[in-house]
Amino acid sequence: MPQHFGHLLGLPAAVPALPAAPLVPRVDELQGHQRRLKLRHAADALFPDTPVDSRRFRVLDGLHRPERGRHWRAVNRRTLNESRDVWHALPGIDRSAVTALFARYDQALAADPMALRRIVLYELTVLLQQHPRGCGPEAAREFGVDPDECEALAFAVRQRPRLTVEGREAAEHIVDAWHLGELRRAHTHATRIGDTGGDQRLDALIRKITQRRAAALASLTEADRLERTGRLADAGALRLRAARTAVDENAPVTALLRTPHDGPRIRARIRPDAIDLEWSGHTTGPYRLVRASSRRWTVLVPTLDATAFTDDTAPLGERVHYAVLPLEGPADPRVRELPLHSAPLLFAPDVGQPHITDARARITAAWQPPPGASDIIVARHPGGHPVASTLDGFTDRDLVPGDYQYTICCHYRTASGEDGLSPGITVSATVHPWPDPITSLDATPAGDCGSVNAVWSGGRGSEVRLLDLPSRTPAEGTDLLLDELPPHRIVASAPAARGSTELRPPRGTRARLTAVSVLDGRARIGPSIQLELPAPVERLTVLREAPDQVHLAFDWPGDAARVQVSWEQYGHQHQQIVTKSAYLTRGGLRLDVGTAAVRFRAEAVVLADADVVIPAGAGATVELPPYRAISYELVKPGWRAGSRRRVVLRAEYPNRSDPSESDLPEFVLVARAGGTKKLPPPRPRNPADGVTVLRLSGVEIGDGDPVQREIDLAATGESAPYTLRAFLLGPHADSTRLKEPPHERLVVR
Repeated sequence: MPQHFGHLLGLPAAVPALPAAPLVPRVDELQGHQRRLKLRHAADALFPDTPVDSRRFRVLDGLHRPERGRHWRAVNRRTLNESRDVWHALPGIDRSAVTALFARYDQALAADPMALRRIVLYELTVLLQQHPRGCGPEAAREFGVDPDECEALAFAVRQRPRLTVEGREAAEHIVDAWHLGELRRAHTHATRIGDTGGDQRLDALIRKITQRRAAALASLTEADRLERTGRLADAGALRLRAARTAVDENAPVTALLRTPHDGPRIRARIRPDAIDLEWSGHTTGPYRLVRASSRRWTVLVPTLDATAFTDDTAPLGERVHYAVLPLEGPADPRVRELPLHSAPLLFAPDVGQPHITDARARITAAWQPPPGASDIIVARHPGGHPVASTLDGFTDRDLVPGDYQYTICCHYRTASGEDGLSPGITVSATVHPWPDPITSLDATPAGDCGSVNAVWSGGRGSEVRLLDLPSRTPAEGTDLLLDELPPHRIVASAPAARGSTELRPPRGTRARLTAVSVLDGRARIGPSIQLELPAPVERLTVLREAPDQVHLAFDWPGDAARVQVSWEQYGHQHQQIVTKSAYLTRGGLRLDVGTAAVRFRAEAVVLADADVVIPAGAGATVELPPYRAISYELVKPGWRAGSRRRVVLRAEYPNRSDPSESDLPEFVLVARAGGTKKLPPPRPRNPADGVTVLRLSGVEIGDGDPVQREIDLAATGESAPYTLRAFLLGPHADSTRLKEPPHERLVVR
């Protein structure tokens, strides 16, 4: 009967020490590829087309997979290539994950022929320790271990301490830290792994880590000795070698940063809220940027490809110092050469964009305060007098005209509670003389219609300008530069000593007249008056639309808001106010009046708040004569032989004072022949456009009673058809209404 593995020696002696770490670089990436392919461990990759329950492999004495005839085949790079090709032929497989995974396997075997076995044993140890039914032979068989090795493997796993999450993290990344030269992190991983369980390769790696780290730190003592003896270059080279050996140790890098170096410098510029850095070296990046403050070095950017950086976390009120460490590459944090340094600088920004203005006997300053400043300290020179200020500026009062200088410093409170001041800036200012104020302003209409006399007092030694300013003007007593005045029009200008001037504003003027005293480009706002010269109403016309209704039209006067229309009739005065919007919307003004003669007048309404109103003369007037109307109709001839057509006229003159007087115009009836039987001739255009068939004077027409006259159309010498039309002639024709019958009744066929 064949003996089981380890039967004579006993299981503890027969099974080799299980690996406590995979010792494969970037093992987390490798495990990620395995999870994408749904593999439990690395040995599953050897069976791409075999069901999980049928997979069998040996791992205690090398990694083997079964072959035909109960033979076992050692897994090597050729075996992996064959398995990879089978994986690629499977339908629906993630080929990119297959390619990446087997490339990692091939790299591991190229470095160590037993690397894949080590990975499988490490993964099986973790899986068996976490199995819900405990670490036994059946659990090992579930993961594909050959039955002849299940009991021995399970026994060996049970002898090892259970791996914690922290221990697994350290075991899987210790080799990465070693390859990157991060000896401190590698030493920390070794401490967290603890008992290696006799893993010789891991023990050898930990010894190398300990020895190399101790040698790097010990070389710093030798570098200090060399620096004390004046051998600065040798000391710098030794510290650089220590920093490259233990890249994550603070002591070598700190010592390297202390090494004097005459190479390129870092240029620094202080901004209100940050520090701008820029440098250039003999070699390109990447770089590591560090900052020293309060005797501490802080890594600002571990890896930086650019040659410029803005530090917006610098401690306010403290002196800082920057250094740039050239690195080997983005994935290689080793320092390549001696660092670049900046000069020490105080991060205490001064105020930004100072703006100085002067006013009457005072200086006003404004600026942009830097963030973090607790106070602003200002002193006036000569004399160094302190000036009260806020974070945004100051106002220094009671100054005589002259030149002054101000020193402005920012006060800071550091994180440690200490006080600090910025270097400070100095600004210059001049207090200029300002004009005396105008104390009064008045205006009265002059004797000449349309002119006004403006009278003022004050403004001694200055020029007085009368300005037409908009309604929203600076208040009286305001000092301004002439360039700061709102848009305006100069109405008049004179020396203050004159005291008055004559103004002739154009019609329609409505202005707020403000007196301003001016001296050397500076002005003081004085009193104001509201002046108005209303525009005249022009082209006033009146037309009767009915016996007792009239329509008024006129040109609207300038920018007047309202117009007053007044009229006199029957010995009484009437008036009506019309607004511009109502007038334009309704196309004029319609009034109900009587039939008697009317006299109309229209003029603009002045503002109620006007201080001075310049008379514009009489408003526009027009007279409307009394209502007069003449109507007529054409009567066809009767059955009586020899009868002719008749014209019946009636006159309406309700306000005629004397019936014997003839105020009615002359009536003329004109006939125009031509046309056809279907189309009558056109209407006469004027009294001469046809033959006169009837003419009556105003006396003949009379008043009230109808007047009848026969007309003889045959006397025209033209044959029918005819078109008749009446006209009014004489001095009152335009003011007399002619009422005509419908056009079809004036056609005679």
